[in-house]
Amino acid sequence: TSTIRGYSAHFAYLAGKGAVRGLTRSAAAYCAAQRDDQLQREVVIIRPGGPKTNTRVRLLAHVFQHQIHHRGQVHAMLAGTPIAPPPLDEFFTSGDAAARAADFAALGWSESQIWLTP
Repeated sequence: TSTIRGYSAHFAYLAGKGAVRGLTRSAAAYCAAQRDDQLQREVVIIRPGGPKTNTRVRLLAHVFQHQIHHRGQVHAMLAGTPIAPPPLDEFFTSGDAAARAADFAALGWSESQIWLTP
């Protein structure tokens, strides 16, 4: 396995094989299937020090925030290599719809699905 400054290229391989895209679709499908009453259901997470209980909505908020943290880490790692890091600030204004159309199409999404508009 090749490495960049000690980091495995395994993740690049997975991305090339569509694994990341599959995880994105799976997470999006899970979130899309949730309803208000389901988001308030409690979930027990086994943690060191004992089980912790929280609602799905709080756990999903944590997962998305944690993803942002890791995107920042990857950005910082790539900044020290010849590989250009992706942008961190995805600003989803209506005027930027054309710029993200190919990404949305690849994921099977539409603007109306994401923004809940007719």
